[in-house]
Amino acid sequence: MNFDRLLSKRETCRLTGFSASYLDTIRKAGKLRTYRTIGGQYKFYLSDVVKHFKLQQEAVQDAK
Repeated sequence: MNFDRLLSKRETCRLTGFSASYLDTIRKAGKLRTYRTIGGQYKFYLSDVVKHFKLQQEAVQDAK
């Protein structure tokens, strides 16, 4: 089995450079898969974060 690392919102913010409110926006829109803990916190899957923001970066480069 391949277990994907879970990132806290703070770790995801540091990794991507985006604000917590932006991450909440894309999470609520269903663009990033998350895991909800028993305590109600959302954890982000590392592979999805990397894939999503790589696609975003490629779209920006194509637009130039």
